[in-house]
Amino acid sequence: MWLFYIWIIIILPIVYNILRKLTKPKLLVDAPEIYKPFHRIETKDWQLWKFYVGAIFLLPIRLVLLYSSMIITAIAMSIVSFGNFIIQNSFQIGLKRTHPWPKYRYWIFQWVVRIGARMCAFSFGFVWIKKKIVQYKTYDKDYLVPQNQQEAIIVSNHVSMVDIYFCGYYFTPSFLSKKSVDKQFIVGTLARAQKCIYVDRDNENERNEALTRIHERVEAIKQGKLFPPIYIFPEGTNTNGKYLLPFKKGAFESMNPVKIVALKYHDDGFSYFDQAGAQTLLLGMCRLYHNITILEFEGLYKPKCDTWEEFAEKTRDILSKCLDAEKSNSGYREYQQYMKDIYYIQTICQDLFLNLNYLIQSQSNNLKQNYKKVLYSQQSNLCIHEMLSQLIQFW
Repeated sequence: MWLFYIWIIIILPIVYNILRKLTKPKLLVDAPEIYKPFHRIETKDWQLWKFYVGAIFLLPIRLVLLYSSMIITAIAMSIVSFGNFIIQNSFQIGLKRTHPWPKYRYWIFQWVVRIGARMCAFSFGFVWIKKKIVQYKTYDKDYLVPQNQQEAIIVSNHVSMVDIYFCGYYFTPSFLSKKSVDKQFIVGTLARAQKCIYVDRDNENERNEALTRIHERVEAIKQGKLFPPIYIFPEGTNTNGKYLLPFKKGAFESMNPVKIVALKYHDDGFSYFDQAGAQTLLLGMCRLYHNITILEFEGLYKPKCDTWEEFAEKTRDILSKCLDAEKSNSGYREYQQYMKDIYYIQTICQDLFLNLNYLIQSQSNNLKQNYKKVLYSQQSNLCIHEMLSQLIQFW
């Protein structure tokens, strides 16, 4: 019993601080259009007591289940991928990312991934995962699905880190992933076993190398070699699920057919949108349950087009219609700027913002307009001085 009391003493302040961070006044004015894909909109409807109750009773069970599942899966993956193999007339220790799976182990690998991914998704509160097959003709009437082609690339929208567990459960893919993932505890082991392709998005040479590796992997899969299909989130970052960002060229440059998958989270009062990283995941595990529908398009998609830009845009059109999501011109840079402009300023000036709230709403339209400009200024230090100056002039 004393462990239970210790848990309460530890976890409740943590949950309180996370909720305080995510529910404190963020935007007293409407967000600019470029920031809307990254803006969390459901916090005003949160019933906070549910998070506290879930933190006490649900969270410890789910954390134990999550880490147990990840550790067991990592160990199983290490066993499946370990051994001495004669590959391409050379002696290798273990299975390398550039080498295909031996046939007799590929089936085991797939089931290890499926079971591990499903247990992790369950830990995050996804008790039921619905899957629905949809047709391309519903959204592209003139399209004819190519026959007898091996799926090598899968594309979908991206909302949260938990997306990978649904993808892993249904498609057992490898991912186009950040290079830093390889060094993460447990996750790096899983990524290596899944033969993920790494990319440093800030390094142009690395991006070009990743494109080359994608093309090589696709050709190997088309030749019948046992590699998992590559799952790519072409937006390059995640959104709140209400918007689709422009697609990057990684999945489309080779002009090979892609399988389209739409991840449709149901509106249950909480979004796993990774705006606060691990803190968002922790809050999600405090909720009773979540729902998601996986909309898988039957067959592959390769419209008639001459450039990868056309290919990417037509794919985005289909996903936009399927998800009823608005297309946005924002991207990863806007996401970074949003985090800087909103969260950095709020962290530094939280008390000042709270004090200004009353003045803005009840006193001065001029101050309100200046405050709006301050919130979305791209020069944080200057905007703080401007806001202080306006406050002094008003007083």
